[in-house]
Amino acid sequence: MKNISAPLHKNMSKFNKILSSAASLGKARVFNRHLPLFVSWELTNRCNLKCRYCDVWKLNSEELPTDTVLSMVDELKNLGTKFISFTGGEPLLRKDIDEILSHCKTNGLYASLNSNGFELKDKPQTVKKFDFVIMSLDGQEAIHDYIR
Repeated sequence: MKNISAPLHKNMSKFNKILSSAASLGKARVFNRHLPLFVSWELTNRCNLKCRYCDVWKLNSEELPTDTVLSMVDELKNLGTKFISFTGGEPLLRKDIDEILSHCKTNGLYASLNSNGFELKDKPQTVKKFDFVIMSLDGQEAIHDYIR
């Protein structure tokens, strides 16, 4: 007999996260509270491309250490955040991205990755753990390659 409890548990967990997010949004509306339900976080300025429209790769700013990032994830959760979108530069260039992502998941947060796509093939196990992956495509091959 096939055990269906694991997939059922996973679906219930997703349903509970969605329900919790909807409830938080409803409470914020009803009580006119301003909560950071959705956070877009530029996790790094490092990038493996030099796109024509972007100069983030020129910025020479220091990244937050892992322990600081994890602490900030805890603070965001306590403030009511339900969804964090990691952007950059290229977030997959951080060596601690798995640890950061795992910490988000442990805290019941949705996590998305906004990527240029060039690191996806090198980190498939990491990419699979994200709830959403947004990848940049700028047009047909010639246009895309010109921009990127």
